[in-house]
Amino acid sequence: MTDRTDTPAVQDGRQSFNKGPRASTPGLVAFIVIVIALGLGLVGWMVYGALHRKPAAQPAAASKQDKPYQGALPERTFSDTPTNPTLATAPTPASAPAQEEPAHQDSRQQQAPSPEAVANARRLGIQLAGGQQASADQGQAPAGAQGGAPAGQPAGSPMQRVSSSSDAFDRQTTATRPQAVKATLLAHPSLTIPSGTMIPCGTKTELDTTQPGMVACQVSRDVYSADGRVKLIDKGAHVDGEITAGIKAGQNRVFVLWTRVRNPDNTIANLDSPGTNALGSSGIPGQVDTHFWTRFGGAMMISLFSDLSSGLVQAAANSANSGSNNTYLNLDNTSNTSNQLAAEALRATIDVPPTLYDAQGDTVNIYVRRDVDFSDVYTLSMDGTQP
Repeated sequence: MTDRTDTPAVQDGRQSFNKGPRASTPGLVAFIVIVIALGLGLVGWMVYGALHRKPAAQPAAASKQDKPYQGALPERTFSDTPTNPTLATAPTPASAPAQEEPAHQDSRQQQAPSPEAVANARRLGIQLAGGQQASADQGQAPAGAQGGAPAGQPAGSPMQRVSSSSDAFDRQTTATRPQAVKATLLAHPSLTIPSGTMIPCGTKTELDTTQPGMVACQVSRDVYSADGRVKLIDKGAHVDGEITAGIKAGQNRVFVLWTRVRNPDNTIANLDSPGTNALGSSGIPGQVDTHFWTRFGGAMMISLFSDLSSGLVQAAANSANSGSNNTYLNLDNTSNTSNQLAAEALRATIDVPPTLYDAQGDTVNIYVRRDVDFSDVYTLSMDGTQP
């Protein structure tokens, strides 16, 4: 049962509108066709791209499948010194593409070192790990590196210390092998004065080193050949020498070079040997004049004169003063001038060298520096064959 009551429609006298044909929008069909074409083209491009990417991914998948079957131990390869050791020792990132591994393996195979380089690296104590190695060739080390330190290693690193100690050990254990010489015989032992013979001689001239000059001496004993059988330099032979330089402060010997010996029979031989004292020490001794007063006398006299003058002037001023107080005079300018004069005098004479004197008649020796051969002048013969 319901309270709703159907009410009959009220007739209002209005009539329904007649529907005419709907007006169409111009170009609508063409727009729809273009949109559909663009959608189909986009779908086709996506399908094409997906189909062409699949073959590129297949080698990567194949390498990933083959990777578990490779050897468990890493392949140890050796390469030349990298230009950047930091990059050479850095591990390969895990995210690197799998397809780059064949290229790296080819480069390692091409850079494999020679057995000599590997042996040199082991001798230097450099540890070689898979994928990293320090340079073992000393020719590739920097010019400033010492001790065989590899390029790029910081100073004081363990690798550098091992290399330096190894190189020092090699130098210490390498013996010096002088070149062997062959012994020979004197061509004319009976006509040769050998090197090292001492010729006693008495000076004929005074030695004075003030100026370079010539000196002379006379042989005081006969000098024989190497075998002691033939007299080659007679007693009384004349020897010429020369002094080319003086002595320095603190020295008491002068170097004399004896140049030539002349026998009484006018046989001449060039000696070019140094002179020694009676015991064979190099140089000829004598009395030394240091020229002390010449070097320091002028400066001392100027200083003394300046001090005496200042004292006398001060004493005269005090005696002339009638009062009880002393009079002080300012003599700084005079003192400064005197000091300058003393310094100039000392500078002019301080470099005077000492002079050595040795009177004539002193005994000296001539140390024969090289073999003196008389075979071109003298000949040997049996007794009685020559007049």
